[in-house]
Amino acid sequence: MSKVVLIISIACLMFLLSLQILYYISYSNQIIQIFVELFTIPAMLFVVFAFFFSLINILRKKKEYYLIFGINIFTILISIVATVLD
Repeated sequence: MSKVVLIISIACLMFLLSLQILYYISYSNQIIQIFVELFTIPAMLFVVFAFFFSLINILRKKKEYYLIFGINIFTILISIVATVLD
């Protein structure tokens, strides 16, 4: 289970980074920005779910979830910075 969550967390990180780059490139095109925001919402929902899932497993003393927790914190911080800079 942890390998699946790790792979999906890394995929969400890459997907959200590419969506944020696409969002900034298409600053004058509102249609692309709407689609980017629509794709961002489900990816962020998974990141928040994986964050709490890994936090619960870290509290249960499972060490293999530290990497997933770190990736999700990094993804959330990048999203917060991108939101503040926008």
